[in-house]
Amino acid sequence: MQIVYNQDLLKTKDDYDFIGIPTNSVILTNGCLCMGAGFAAQCLAAYPSIDWEAAQAIVHRREYGAIWLPSHSHYKEFFLFQTKRHFSEKSDLSLITKSTKTLNAWARIRPEMRFAMPYPGIGCGGLARDKVEEIVCKLPENVTLFIKE
Repeated sequence: MQIVYNQDLLKTKDDYDFIGIPTNSVILTNGCLCMGAGFAAQCLAAYPSIDWEAAQAIVHRREYGAIWLPSHSHYKEFFLFQTKRHFSEKSDLSLITKSTKTLNAWARIRPEMRFAMPYPGIGCGGLARDKVEEIVCKLPENVTLFIKE
């Protein structure tokens, strides 16, 4: 795993094959995934229908871990990385573990592909980096995590 500090992931997204969006599992009454804060909100501002397409991949308030957007999506380079069930909660280490295991498998199966995402759980998720480090430290070198300090 590599770490990049104080760079805008969306501005450098073309350097990567796949971009992870830390998310929750709340589907709003309009049928869209709640993407109101952090990197998820940045993605929604840049890609206005990504919240609707993301909601097609998950079930409201359920655990899904890491999951690709649907195959018909306009945003096939993005994947969802669940860190919490509800947007108002702190991130959950068990969900980060589940999502990390999936990302780890994808990255090891496709070592030629480059994956990038914000460091999970430490921004809007409210967790201490050292707690999350114990989980994500096993990710391979083709995964880059972005940290804003």
